[in-house]
Amino acid sequence: MNTAATTILLTFFSLTLSVPALAAGNPALKINGHAAGSALMVGDQLYVPLSALKAAGVQVSLGGGQVSLNLPGAASASSSSNSVVGGANQMAAQSGCLNQTLSNGGWSVKFSNLHFVAQDPKEYNQSYWALDVRISNLTNQVIEQAFLGGLNAKNITWVGADGNTLASTGGVDGDMGQALTFRRYLPGQPYTGLVTINTNPPVTKDKPPVKLVWQFDPSEVASNMKMPWSSKDPSFRVNLTCSK
Repeated sequence: MNTAATTILLTFFSLTLSVPALAAGNPALKINGHAAGSALMVGDQLYVPLSALKAAGVQVSLGGGQVSLNLPGAASASSSSNSVVGGANQMAAQSGCLNQTLSNGGWSVKFSNLHFVAQDPKEYNQSYWALDVRISNLTNQVIEQAFLGGLNAKNITWVGADGNTLASTGGVDGDMGQALTFRRYLPGQPYTGLVTINTNPPVTKDKPPVKLVWQFDPSEVASNMKMPWSSKDPSFRVNLTCSK
């Protein structure tokens, strides 16, 4: 295979569409109503950039002579065959790593900087694990309080290396998640904060959490809110052992 062909195959994902329905040239590409560059027409085939698929929540990996695509909400063969105690990693979710922006159509989140805080005097000398988080409202509407749009700190679950969930008694910014859950979010305006966990028995520095699951239940959304979810289960799952 020549270099040019290889570049096209590794950079673009082919879609079979009716060519007469498309205008001449490379059509503009939009994801959830937002401009995302252009698709590529080659003969009678339309190619969409893998970068655009990633932005839409599709997991893309390259290795062993193949390109693998995992669609949001779809369980992969590897995850279904390697289940662990606790079950949290079996949840369909928008999945990714630290320092990776994830989107479920209505919200985007990015977790980073997993760190251990020992005997914090502001938290009654408790020790805890913490993550920086950046959250954005992807809709075109003002969300007066985050929980009305399905975003609630109480639905965050941490998972240990043994696969068991860790019962968090911490919250976000030390206030049980109120700053995050009851915040007013303007379209596109990011919020940055801190997600913490301290359990009983206390967490220890030698046993960091390995996964975070944030459940989003569409049934919890206010009746007057129209959230443009990109999958049936818009939950997030973050692997805390990898970083992008």
